[in-house]
Amino acid sequence: MQSRGRRDQPARTRGTGIPLPLDVDKIVPRTVAEIISRQRADGGFGLWPDSQRSYPWLGAYALFVLSQANQHGVSVPKSVFERGRDYLRRYLADTATDPYRLPTMAFVVDVLADMGTPDFGYMQQLYERKKELPLFAKALLLHALGVSKAAPALVATTVRNFCCALVNETPSANNGCFDAFEISSSSAFRVPSTACSASTNLGSTPAPAAANMARSVSA
Repeated sequence: MQSRGRRDQPARTRGTGIPLPLDVDKIVPRTVAEIISRQRADGGFGLWPDSQRSYPWLGAYALFVLSQANQHGVSVPKSVFERGRDYLRRYLADTATDPYRLPTMAFVVDVLADMGTPDFGYMQQLYERKKELPLFAKALLLHALGVSKAAPALVATTVRNFCCALVNETPSANNGCFDAFEISSSSAFRVPSTACSASTNLGSTPAPAAANMARSVSA
């Protein structure tokens, strides 16, 4: 009886201890189907089932989640990714010169890289405007460079720049953000965690940079 009770206990997330539902195998495919149903005609995603408008930040996040689900065995139609990527690339082309959209551009570039379709041209553009990026956007750019195996010289320079920013900037919830979705990813926890994730993909990451990233997480 006791062993049965343990099997019936829900698994919990690491760190927070939040219980997960017992029927994960049913909930995940159902949730993925719900996300897919909110893809709009332009390839972006709406916030609600009846939303007519697509949101770039939400679209990038939806594609990231669907990509992760697909990598773990959940079926996602190829057309969903193709239309979603086309939408994000159009967004990059339409907003490349808008300084208020730089944080969203960094997230879009990171998601495209994480999906295996990096855009090195826009990574270079973001790097050239790095002084305009809030700290969390710099972390996203660093992660994009890491997962896409970008040029070592560019990666090393971005790492040094990010480590300097860790010392001089605060990852506050509204530092350089102009969009509600952007604010949700700018925090004292997500910034260093994104940077540490990037460091695992940077075989040439200098030791001092890795140490700075670790200290920022434990601070």
